[in-house]
Amino acid sequence: MWHKLDDKKQKIVAIVAAVLVLYVAYVFSFKHAIEAYSLNKNLKKEASLQMQDAAYPHLNKKYNFYQKVLTDYRVKKEEMDTKVWQSVSDMAVSQQVKISYNPMPQVADTASNPTAIRQQQFIFRGSYFNMVKLLDTLSKSDGLGKIAQLTITSPKSEGPKGNDQALSMQLGLSAVER
Repeated sequence: MWHKLDDKKQKIVAIVAAVLVLYVAYVFSFKHAIEAYSLNKNLKKEASLQMQDAAYPHLNKKYNFYQKVLTDYRVKKEEMDTKVWQSVSDMAVSQQVKISYNPMPQVADTASNPTAIRQQQFIFRGSYFNMVKLLDTLSKSDGLGKIAQLTITSPKSEGPKGNDQALSMQLGLSAVER
C-alpha cells in the first residue's frame, strides 16, 4: 500500500505519522517528565525558602523571652533611687525585717551608651521565715530590677539561740535604666 502512494502523499503520511508518534510520546512520557521536572524545581525553591524561615519560630520565641527578661530589668532613671528604696523598704517593713541601704557605684553598659546597669545593695536583719517571705515578694515585684546577689549569714552567738534577729541578708538588685 505504501508503494502505491506517490512521493508527495508518502511525505504527508510520514509527517502525520511522525506527529502522531510525537503526540503519543508526549502524552505517555514527555508530559509526565516535564511535570515532574517542574514540580521538582518548585519544591526545591520552596524547600530553600523554608530552610531560611525554619529558624524563624525558634528565633521569635527566643526574642520574646529575652524581651520579657529585659523588661523585668528595666526601671525609669528618674525613679531608680527613690522608687526602689521606697518599695523595698515597704516590703521589708511589711515582712517585719529591718533594712539598711548600701549604695553601689553605677556600672556603665559597654554595649550601648544610652543605657547603664544600676546596682543597689540592701542589708536586711530578721528571722529566716520573714526573709524568705521578703525574697518571694521581691521576686514577684515589677520595676525594681532583678536579684543579682544574695548572701545570708548568721552572726556568731550574739544572744540567746531563740533570737529572731539572728540572720543577716545582703541583697543586690540590678536594673537597666531607660
